[in-house]
Amino acid sequence: VTRQLIKASMDALRAEGKAPATLNRYKAALSSVFAYVCDEHDLKVNPCREVKQLNEDNARTRYLSENEIPLLLDSAKGSDWARMYLLVLMAITTGARRSELIKLKWSDIDFSTRSAHIAKTKNGDPRVLALTDDVATELMKFREIGSGYVFPHPSALNAPFEYFDHLWQSVRTKAGIKNFHFHDLRHTCASLLAM
Repeated sequence: VTRQLIKASMDALRAEGKAPATLNRYKAALSSVFAYVCDEHDLKVNPCREVKQLNEDNARTRYLSENEIPLLLDSAKGSDWARMYLLVLMAITTGARRSELIKLKWSDIDFSTRSAHIAKTKNGDPRVLALTDDVATELMKFREIGSGYVFPHPSALNAPFEYFDHLWQSVRTKAGIKNFHFHDLRHTCASLLAM
């Protein structure tokens, strides 16, 4: 009976438009509660284990068109944050994740080989980013010696500027680009490489 209630609840949430990944997270949270109850009261059955996991396909495939790229870059140049253009340009040309770019330090940049070294990516492996001439030129405007952040927080010592979302939204709005997230710049890079 409990399994049927869980399944009915998931069906109702799906009808409300919840994504499969969201439903799977709800089910996992509920399963944790049942696991705790099973441990505490020596029960043998966790009904959530009998409810099938949903296939997750929440991938976005949005990328910038050829017309949108210059609009976004021009808007980034006019940002209140002087390094926004550099950040957007690097995201488009390297395909690096937001966190990888934000945590870059000057000691990770090698101007002689035009590369940036990421010690640990999301999957735990190191990676080398090739830097275009435009990126290298833009980096030179802010170049520092040492291990400071390439994108430092404007008001905190020795910290990256991780929460620039309000500035990013302003740039995107000014460029007139809708339904586009910072992560989609990775898709734009992949699209440009494919073309």
